[in-house]
Amino acid sequence: MITHSKQITLASIFSLLAFNVQCQVEAPNPSLKEIVIVFKSHFDIGYTELASETVKNYQTSTIDNALKVVAQNRNRTSDQDFVWTIPGWPMKKILEDWDGQTEERKLIVHDAFSSGQFTVHALPFTMQTEMIEPEALVRGLQFSSNLARAANKKLPTAAKMTDVPSHSWILPTILKNAGVSFLHLGCNPGSAVPEIPLLFWWEGPDSSRLLTMYSTGYGSGIFPPEGWKHKTWLALQMRGDNAGPPSSEEVEKILAKIRKEMPGVKVTVGELSDFSDRIIEEDPPLPIVRSDMPDSWIHGVMSAPESVIKSQAALPFLSSGESLNTLLNLWSSDQNDISQIVADAYENNLLFYEHTWGGAMYWNAKYLTPNKDIGQCTNWQYGDKWKEKLGSEPFERWIKSWDEKSDYADSTFEISNTILHSQMERLAQSVHVSGPRAVIYNPLPWSREGIPAMGYKVFKDKKSFTKDGNPAINIEQGILENENFKIIIDPTLGSIRSIIDKKTGRELVDASSEHGFGQFFYERFSAKEVAEYNRAYIRNNLDWAYVEIGKPNLPSATEVPYTSYTPVNCSVSSSTNGDTASIIMQYSPQVDHLNFPVTTKIILCGDAGYFDLELTVEKPADPWPEAGWICLPFKINQPQFRVGRHGSIIDPNKDITVKGVNRYMYAVGSGVAVYDHNNSGVGVCSIDAPLVSLGMPGDWKFDKTYIPEKPSVYFNLFNNHWSTNYRFWNEGVWTYRFRIWSFEEYDRVKSLIVPSLEARYPLITTEANGIGGSLPAQKEGIKLSRKGTMVTAFAPNPDGEDTVLRLWELGGQSGNIEIDLPEDSKFTKATPVNLRGEVAGVPIEIVNRKLTVDLRAYAPFSVLLSK
Repeated sequence: MITHSKQITLASIFSLLAFNVQCQVEAPNPSLKEIVIVFKSHFDIGYTELASETVKNYQTSTIDNALKVVAQNRNRTSDQDFVWTIPGWPMKKILEDWDGQTEERKLIVHDAFSSGQFTVHALPFTMQTEMIEPEALVRGLQFSSNLARAANKKLPTAAKMTDVPSHSWILPTILKNAGVSFLHLGCNPGSAVPEIPLLFWWEGPDSSRLLTMYSTGYGSGIFPPEGWKHKTWLALQMRGDNAGPPSSEEVEKILAKIRKEMPGVKVTVGELSDFSDRIIEEDPPLPIVRSDMPDSWIHGVMSAPESVIKSQAALPFLSSGESLNTLLNLWSSDQNDISQIVADAYENNLLFYEHTWGGAMYWNAKYLTPNKDIGQCTNWQYGDKWKEKLGSEPFERWIKSWDEKSDYADSTFEISNTILHSQMERLAQSVHVSGPRAVIYNPLPWSREGIPAMGYKVFKDKKSFTKDGNPAINIEQGILENENFKIIIDPTLGSIRSIIDKKTGRELVDASSEHGFGQFFYERFSAKEVAEYNRAYIRNNLDWAYVEIGKPNLPSATEVPYTSYTPVNCSVSSSTNGDTASIIMQYSPQVDHLNFPVTTKIILCGDAGYFDLELTVEKPADPWPEAGWICLPFKINQPQFRVGRHGSIIDPNKDITVKGVNRYMYAVGSGVAVYDHNNSGVGVCSIDAPLVSLGMPGDWKFDKTYIPEKPSVYFNLFNNHWSTNYRFWNEGVWTYRFRIWSFEEYDRVKSLIVPSLEARYPLITTEANGIGGSLPAQKEGIKLSRKGTMVTAFAPNPDGEDTVLRLWELGGQSGNIEIDLPEDSKFTKATPVNLRGEVAGVPIEIVNRKLTVDLRAYAPFSVLLSK
């Protein structure tokens, strides 16, 4: 978040209708018949205040002021009654019971919502969509849909997000498959914007087309821009960050201006769908944008590495635990309802990826006239001067705002971990096997390593379940190998010198690369890189943007130039554990080199067709602009890249066609494949670090044309890129895991999706003793007829009755897929529904626990199972 309604020196910039910078015309537009006015404020969870304070203000002064505006505007005509649009989550918080809530206020707010003076759009708030699992995005729609259902209202068919410059193209897929027909996006005035039309059809990877409007400000002007050819215009009147509703006088001023300037045009004060319904009915020819649009803010999430690592682990835990609970409820008479705690976990995950990550810079840095070249802020310091301020009150409050954000990730992880482990213990106690036993559960809908699809198998103990083969270690020569790979390390560089694919003889490491394979790479940027980024990225030449997007008060690059470090002269050790063998390289801080420890671990398990890397860094706090990476330079000629995003696989050269988005760094949902002109190559899944740069490390880089050419993959481990919105510094001990495999013929499912999902959703083991219950030693759950499709939900329907089963196709394959339902399920009918539980097709008969559905590439498919 980079706006400053509280910054005194910028007060003249921001009027009460902040960021409505869309070009306006005063002359009548002959084609214009109606102006739909929508009143909304930009919602930040935090930024202007602590998140807890923001929520409390919405529950009290903000909604009370909105009620006054409603009361003062009741004498207007019905189509000009005041309507205030609110995201779903804050409206839920306003209406729920909280300390200080009164029944009177609750009733008045509920009545205003029921009668339409308050309305919600479909989304919970503004999010960084690239980082969010598809099922979490789906669950986020429930805040608004639950409110609408409780008030007997139609589910909202329009959505809005503000401030974040661009988003993943999973949005058209999610929203269209949820019955939402319109999305408005608005950018802050300082960030680069995607070069897209004002109004267009945004086509997602599954070919869903969503009517989308993109404003270069938060909202849109009162009048349409020159050349607007449609009969209806959306005057989206946005106030600034957490500013609350407009006053009655402001509302009247806008209406009077339209009456004066366009007396023959109808004026409707309403909601977003009033505009989109008119446009869709008009059915004008609109441009189609089929492109992913990676977010230029996405680097910010790795300012909090520990929280992101927890979040990456939590969602697979949550999905696996929820499905296992549903299976156990089918398999036994012991019923367990975990719906509420599952909902709490998804809510916390969404709150973590809400777009505001802490307090604004102006809490502590009162800047006046910055130097646009390097971004000056004379009271912002580094080094010892920064350390002196750490104990001061402003800094403490700032740190508290970051901790509030991390608390969401902590809660998600704790709930999800508890759910999965409690369900595994429940499973282990339910099997009828006497004595000690290990129970292994497979959360994926296909069998692997002898464990049934979404089912389990019992072993005498953990050691009974092993992979074939025993990797060999030659510690003196630094060699680790099994049937598939021969790996040779280089401890002088803290890297891997060579990886031989033994089945083909291919060398997988590019020895000519400037970076070693598996090597940790640390960058400290200078004022030069910051200034170059600012000049390329910042628009409108805004003073505050050069400070808050850049790094203020840096010394010149001549005085403190760019530097980078990698580990050198590591100590080497090895370990074995059953069928697993490892080589460990440990780096200790050295003078004139890297000043914190780094440990690299290479792991082979049996004769598996993959190997794992673990990288641990023990990093001190430092506000200087910095970034850490793991380097993976592959030996691939004429490389092609495929990136598994949440809900799709993209070719960065063909599927990112829009200029102005982030081409240097984006989030990965599954893995990355790199292959040559013969289609042979390698795949990598980063289990803990989701941001990838292709070709070169991508922090502090921005242009509109970059295309990766070098076959190198870099995962970002931490950064502190921005001077606002995200953490300014980070510290901790973090371990990141990476899985790497090779393939001879690239196939979307076999070479990318399946290995990645098997890394992110590993087999889960627990142990028990005693006689146990009545379940057999092995049982299958849900089985799909082809791999590459996930079961993202198998649970009591959160939108109503019955049991929801949701599939998500991830491999780009269209066609029929057969679903084998669990034994003892006794379902007889499957009713297709959309992502908000509304009926979307004719019921399908279930015969012998089987049903077949037509599944589009990269699309979700949901059914309600009933008996």
